[in-house]
Amino acid sequence: MKSRSVCMLLFLCLLVSLPLAARAADDCSAASLKSQVEKGAAILAQKGSAGLEEVKAMRFCNGQGYLYVADEHGVVLMHPVAPHLIGKNQSTLKDANGKMFALELLDNCRKTGESWIHYMWPKPGEKTPSDKCGYGKQTTLDGKSVTVASGLHDIPAGQCGK
Repeated sequence: MKSRSVCMLLFLCLLVSLPLAARAADDCSAASLKSQVEKGAAILAQKGSAGLEEVKAMRFCNGQGYLYVADEHGVVLMHPVAPHLIGKNQSTLKDANGKMFALELLDNCRKTGESWIHYMWPKPGEKTPSDKCGYGKQTTLDGKSVTVASGLHDIPAGQCGK
């Protein structure tokens, strides 16, 4: 009887936790963005290059969110949706207003270990720029300093970083 109660309790805990896990994957908030980047940074710090594939596979915000990794100079080391960028320096990228957002993100990460950045960038398949909020976190990859970052659309400047 006691084991049946324990099994029932475990089943109920699982049943309650499944929707919470699904909601976390669908969360498109700035807090979720930060959480996912920090998770990816921790994986790389712990596993090194062996963790790159795990970080590459991470998705959030209904599959729209992904992580990328750049070295301290802005050279892309891993980008799951734009592999043609690997090996290319992206630090001079400018948004629609001329803001050098990638360099600002990297510089802030070097100075403080993390950075929020708001910029204007077109959504996939669109030409008109819209609000995008980015977050980056500095970590190590096989003893070298790297930045793990991501960005999500539709987070206005006033909510980016909150």
